[in-house]
Amino acid sequence: MLRGDAVNLISKAMTEMEITTIGQLSLWRVKQMNKDTVCDLLYEALRYLEEFTGVVSSDYKVASNSVKYQMLERQETIIKLQSELLACKNEQLESLQTSVKSSVGESVKAEFQSYSSALQANCPESQKPVSSEMIKKAVKTVVQEEDRTRNLMIFGLPEQDNEELSTVVSEVFSAIGEKPRIEASRVGKHKPGKAVRPVKVTAASATIVNQILAKSRNLRATEKFKTVFISPDRSPEQRAKQRELVRDIKRLVTEQPDKLHFIRNGAIKSTDKTNKTAE
Repeated sequence: MLRGDAVNLISKAMTEMEITTIGQLSLWRVKQMNKDTVCDLLYEALRYLEEFTGVVSSDYKVASNSVKYQMLERQETIIKLQSELLACKNEQLESLQTSVKSSVGESVKAEFQSYSSALQANCPESQKPVSSEMIKKAVKTVVQEEDRTRNLMIFGLPEQDNEELSTVVSEVFSAIGEKPRIEASRVGKHKPGKAVRPVKVTAASATIVNQILAKSRNLRATEKFKTVFISPDRSPEQRAKQRELVRDIKRLVTEQPDKLHFIRNGAIKSTDKTNKTAE
């Protein structure tokens, strides 16, 4: 049944109840109708509802499928636009990086050449002129020294297989009241039966490293880490100088046993053992 059938059904029911408008409908008039007539009207009404529900359901499915298809198309369009936007951003970023690297490289190169030329023009003939390679080496050394200020070395820390090194190092620092965020690694290749490899530790700043170094002597008062030694991350030249200082201090200990000898600020200091200010 369609809408016209529904109108005919209502008109038929109104005729049977002898009314001309829906406003005249009442329960009394329905009760006055023949039972068979009421049954026929109900049967036709149920058929109409069944057919109408099927049509609505079919229309709903068609509409739903159409909406889903449109949504999928829009999602695909959005994904495509996002991909194009990302590709464009990556292209712009790569172009910017290339431009910056090129600009910085050319500027640094020009500065090196200009500085080197100026030195060569003003240096006396008896002095060796400064080349751009020498300047580069000096700059590299300065950068390495700056990086080294955030590092320190730990010696005598027992080494174990599959060790959680950062955890062990954090425990060492905790023993002297420091809990910095660090990165730690062993230096050199592991060789069974050889000396324990030192540990290189990198902190967030030189200030943290200096705080740890200032308290490092307190490890001697702990039972677990009394044989562990913490030192700055020295350059090869600084290590050579430190070894020389250690040799000299060992000689002084033998030659002057009545004095207390120690290294401070890159030099050997000596004082009477009774002097309580000595460190």
